[in-house]
Amino acid sequence: MMRKYGLASDNIADTLIVDVYGRVLTRETTGEDLFWALRGGGAASFGVVLAWKIRLVQVTPVVTVFRVQRSLEQEASHTVYWWQEVAPNRPKEIFIRMNINKCPPTSCKFPSLGCFWPGGAKKLVNMLAKKLPELKLSKEECAEMPWVESALFWANIPNGTSTEILVGREYERVARKVKSNYVKKPLSRVA
Repeated sequence: MMRKYGLASDNIADTLIVDVYGRVLTRETTGEDLFWALRGGGAASFGVVLAWKIRLVQVTPVVTVFRVQRSLEQEASHTVYWWQEVAPNRPKEIFIRMNINKCPPTSCKFPSLGCFWPGGAKKLVNMLAKKLPELKLSKEECAEMPWVESALFWANIPNGTSTEILVGREYERVARKVKSNYVKKPLSRVA
């Protein structure tokens, strides 16, 4: 939901902090520069945050997610090309990303699209059929669930796992390195 509402740090309305001099401060008494820093610009350098006041947003009862891969035979190159046209102009409610993995030809994974939509699968499939027909997304490739379960989906935690795992430390987290690249002009259809 970050495309529509921003990150959690964008929704911090106030803080309660003890600064290096032992003073208890709020947003009003810290000033906007320190308040900005506390929301992600190096908060550990300025004191101890005792509390956050966060603006909450309404979450739909059902969200839809999918993660699909397409091979070259399934028009993967056309999907990548058209995704570049659709992505910047999609509704703010939809989060959709493209992953293209570099790998040896014998074990190559094809481009994959991941999506989060705050609503039902039928509406999402119909919208993408119009805006990105090359994807040929089916309702069966989508999963509808409560928002909190989508956190498990994006963390690759097996389907059916209780959401209680989110408040504990029972599952093994896998460290990984990810790099994003941005281009100034769309990739062509021809490699």
